[in-house]
Amino acid sequence: MSNDTTRRPLVYTLDWQTVDVAQSATLGKALSSRGYVIWRPQAFHWIVVSPTQSGRHETVHKGAMASEKPMWWDSLICTCPNGTNPEGPCVHKSAVHQHATNPCEYQYYNEG
Repeated sequence: MSNDTTRRPLVYTLDWQTVDVAQSATLGKALSSRGYVIWRPQAFHWIVVSPTQSGRHETVHKGAMASEKPMWWDSLICTCPNGTNPEGPCVHKSAVHQHATNPCEYQYYNEG
């Protein structure tokens, strides 16, 4: 069996502009687990810091529900160019989806 087919993809080889659910989840989880997502309770939003571009960040916050049973990314709004794409989540929304952990942040994430 070849290692080429069994190795997990490296984060830097994936597309940071993707709206593919699986790829954005992989990148979002990597950002979240490495501390690139910051919850700002006083502003009720998250900052997702770019790991490759110094000083660059995107802001993610809760938006209005678009439908009765939306996908989880439909209720989040991001400042990146893909942040309002209805077809799939951006990497920053995926990072926030992985990140909401403390009670205040988790409650805001679930209830807005």
